[in-house]
Formats: sequence, C-alpha cells, structure tokens
Amino acid sequence: MEEAVDYCIRNGILADFLSKNRAEAIAMSIFEYDEEKHIRNEKELSYQEGHRIGVEEGEDRLNRLHKKLLDENRLDDLLRSVEDRAYQKKLFEEYGF
Repeated sequence: MEEAVDYCIRNGILADFLSKNRAEAIAMSIFEYDEEKHIRNEKELSYQEGHRIGVEEGEDRLNRLHKKLLDENRLDDLLRSVEDRAYQKKLFEEYGF
C-alpha cells in the first residue's frame, strides 16, 4: 500500500488528499476493505440492472402483442390474453415474439 500511495502522489493521482491523509488512506484500504461485501454489492447492482432491463423487454414484448391484436381487431383474444397466461404465451408464439 505504501508503494501504491507513493506512486499516486508522484503521478498526481489524489496527490493532495493522499499527502494529507496518507496514514488514514493506507489503514482504510488495508483494514476496512471487505471483499465479500464488495462482491455482494456488485451482484446486487447487477441483479437490479438485469431486472430493470428484463422488465422493460417484457413490457415492450407485451405492448407489441397488444398492438398487433388491436390492429387485427382481435379484442376477444386481447381480453383473454390479459387473464390467461397460457393463452398469452400461445399468442406470443403465434406472432413470433
């Protein structure tokens, strides 16, 4: 850690901060870094991002199906698909969504 701090100071990376807080920065990096916690946080962030993307893609897919059914005046199929997941899945397959 000493070498890393020296390198940063020499190369102007947080030089003022590290010069003033050298001991604290070294202690924090050595004693307070929790790799398991860091990995858990990264996993949670990745999960949240994946979930958000999945929800958006699902909404887009469902909206395309609804629009297609409306365009073809298949209102009974639209209503049934809202209440019957198996039927909705069949319609997705029918339209290749």
